[in-house]
Amino acid sequence: MRESTKRVCQPLMGIRAITTNFVNAHSHNANRKIGGWSRPPMGFVKLNVDASFSEEDHTGAGGAILRDTTCTFIGVLTAKFDHVPDMVSAEVAALAEGLRLASNMGCTSIRIQSDCLVLIQALQKNEGHSMVAAPLLDTCRLSLLDFGKVVLEHCNRDSNKVAHVLAQNGRVDPPNLWLDSPPTFISELLADDVSVI
Repeated sequence: MRESTKRVCQPLMGIRAITTNFVNAHSHNANRKIGGWSRPPMGFVKLNVDASFSEEDHTGAGGAILRDTTCTFIGVLTAKFDHVPDMVSAEVAALAEGLRLASNMGCTSIRIQSDCLVLIQALQKNEGHSMVAAPLLDTCRLSLLDFGKVVLEHCNRDSNKVAHVLAQNGRVDPPNLWLDSPPTFISELLADDVSVI
């Protein structure tokens, strides 16, 4: 059942991307798109993660999306974090959820993007051991060892729009996992990510 649903959804996503390109190309302000999400290199999947955090009640939410080199949707999740001390801890928790998703989907070579520079630098430079998020950061470090190849990249918000919207949605809706087809509230963003105009 899951495979047949995916076979139907993938062409629909392609049609949506082509339509977006067509509509944008015929706009008075049409320009080639610069920046934004880019596909991972051959043999890699890309994991984009993001989090939101409320300082008022110390809760958070996270979002993660996996896509392959053909921009094919692999999986999406949203998560809620009931007790989060700070924003960086929320970002680390979102990454932990994304890594669990990637591992469960059988990914071996992974390119991870987050718009949280502190998180990416802590992992790249093996730092952050005195941060509040240090125990969860160590869990992420151990999870990274499960993958054959790992690339960690800081990205701007424009490259991380889908994960950002997922994190925002995670604050208001129950945690969820989509494997067959992406949730409708990110369909337009997915099409925009692969549009060239």
